[in-house]
Amino acid sequence: MEFLRSVPAFVFVFGGLACLILAFSLWHIGRRRDRQDVFTILSTDPKQLAQRAATPVGLLKPIKSDADWRAIQVHARDAAYRRAVETVRNRYQLVGNPMLLPNTLRTTMDRWDISFRDAMIRVANDDGLR
Repeated sequence: MEFLRSVPAFVFVFGGLACLILAFSLWHIGRRRDRQDVFTILSTDPKQLAQRAATPVGLLKPIKSDADWRAIQVHARDAAYRRAVETVRNRYQLVGNPMLLPNTLRTTMDRWDISFRDAMIRVANDDGLR
């Protein structure tokens, strides 16, 4: 009979201790998150993120008009980028799927963590997905 009286006390004490440990853990995790911002969580520099986000055209819609290609052409002025744009334009105008280029550029930018300019050059050289 003595054993039955001690079991509820045992459960009550250790259940309370478990609740205290859980509450402290949640408080500590919440406190630690407040000190971090989104850039430290993603391990990204804000300047690098702004550079990557700067695309001359929206990559969520097809690139098919001449205005889109002109915007891409004037995005950077160096010779390597201009050659890459012409190569990519000639290659992807033959393709029947106008979303193939935006998807390829977006995937290349995400996979290699590079800017639009570098993604365009990589896509021109080797389709960017290697």
